[in-house]
Amino acid sequence: MATVQSDPCAYPSLPRCPAPAMAYVPWQCLDGTYSPELALTRGTLFPELDKPFQGHTMKGGARHG
Repeated sequence: MATVQSDPCAYPSLPRCPAPAMAYVPWQCLDGTYSPELALTRGTLFPELDKPFQGHTMKGGARHG
């Protein structure tokens, strides 16, 4: 009989044998939130999702960087 773990961070991020062509999303652990004011300026409430944008501008379908 399997036991249920109360800590979602204790689960593995992927199944042991992932099926081909299936999408898997790892467990995400909440470690705190930004204040409402900071969240509005950063674009997210969750520090774990606050990633710097490193893309390039697109002009007429061509990539410029």
